Amino acid sequence: IIKVKEHGADLAGQLARLALSSGAEVVGTATGWVDEGPDFGSNHVLLIRPPSIALAWDHPTSPLSAGATRFLLERRYQYPVTAVRSSLLSGADLRRFQVLILPDQGSASGYSGVFGAEGAARLKQWVTAGGTLVGFAGAVGFLADPTVALLDVAQENAWRSSESPKKTEPPELRVPGKLLTSEADYLKSIQADKELPDQVPGVIARARLDRDHWITAGMGETVTALIDGRNIFTPIKLDKGVNAALFLGPDKLLASGYLWEENRKQLAYKPLVIVQRQGRGLVVGFTADPTFRAYLDGLDVLLLNAVFRGPAHASRAPIE
Repeated sequence: IIKVKEHGADLAGQLARLALSSGAEVVGTATGWVDEGPDFGSNHVLLIRPPSIALAWDHPTSPLSAGATRFLLERRYQYPVTAVRSSLLSGADLRRFQVLILPDQGSASGYSGVFGAEGAARLKQWVTAGGTLVGFAGAVGFLADPTVALLDVAQENAWRSSESPKKTEPPELRVPGKLLTSEADYLKSIQADKELPDQVPGVIARARLDRDHWITAGMGETVTALIDGRNIFTPIKLDKGVNAALFLGPDKLLASGYLWEENRKQLAYKPLVIVQRQGRGLVVGFTADPTFRAYLDGLDVLLLNAVFRGPAHASRAPIE
């Protein structure tokens, strides 16, 4: 919704050029009343202002993820981004930014090792005051860390079909003897009690979108994302947030590539996009990197909605 009185005399020419370059349809109206949906002047219409975007850069971010994100926003959509070294973010004054993007992390220590407890607390304070924090892939694990507590989800260990409940008693110095009668018994005996899911080298998976949520505006029923690594997260509870994109069931999940059966079953119905309010701010988690090599065009709208619509909705979120 573009108000004529708030723009210059060349508004019609600007809109014509934008419509020509983008393919958008421009409709003129002399009234703010509508036949369906919220009227233009109602409290349900949120003002979108140009946000200032900070992008975590350098260690521990993955250079591929950070570079692709910056390329997508600055080159493809011609919107400025301020790259800030991750080591400086924990002590930086973020009040000048409305959006902070944490790309996928590329080191074992990750963001936890760089931010520390004090940096994580400052980050949460910024979000609570109205910031929009967007995290990709491994960064979601940092946001979900109970000591950080910015996303109320948890990273899952591997699911095993033969898994049985583990005893929680303290370990004993000696354990009962056990016979290993075959190679299969030996292989089972050395399997770790807890480990992450098997490494996925890269597959294309389908996810269903929540069409009622603002972050999916302009999207269809489903979207595809590239899945690699070992990240699988629990769905967020209804009283905490929204699973805005959810992977399809095990029989419809895989769009391209080969995925181990255990991974396919465990990934089904798990979230691709999570949105959670924190005070006046918002946290958006993409469990798979939406900017991977900047070629997954179908995910661009989800990311742009997070970056541009997120701050508008963040200002409406209550303080908890």
